[in-house]
Amino acid sequence: MLKVIGQLSWTDWGWLCIVVYVGWYINMLLHEFGHFVVAKFYLSLHVTELEVGQYITLYDTTHSGTRFVIRAIINPFSAQKVRIAPTSEGTLQLALKKGILLFAAGILVNMVIALVTFTVGFYAGNMFLLIVSYLSVCIGIGEMIPIRGTDGWFILNALRLRKVCLRS
Repeated sequence: MLKVIGQLSWTDWGWLCIVVYVGWYINMLLHEFGHFVVAKFYLSLHVTELEVGQYITLYDTTHSGTRFVIRAIINPFSAQKVRIAPTSEGTLQLALKKGILLFAAGILVNMVIALVTFTVGFYAGNMFLLIVSYLSVCIGIGEMIPIRGTDGWFILNALRLRKVCLRS
């Protein structure tokens, strides 16, 4: 049976913090991986780097011209990176043609994670999966807000560029 928040002991709070952090980390890792998969395989762009986290490097390798870096600490207020090599089309054309789909991919991944983890967590009675689904929805909604640095901001700018270019 689930405990009410007021009934949690200090040990329970410690475990809850660890579960929330691990859930947040998994979500951010998969969110950035969603951008990577769409850029590399669907849009056929040359991705030079996929970097998630800060400070302590857990995994660092280069494969097929892409550097993969996974670090230990996720800061929700600092940008994780998927670097794309400049194309012959140029940045403006890239933003107009592919920017919306590229940045929407991370949000879509978070919503799929939320749906899957909530469904499995609900039927299996797994509290960790329910927390991961809640975090995934929070990350997805947070990334939709058009604040500088979020996916929503990049999507809004791509839409504005498209509208300006269509008028001229």
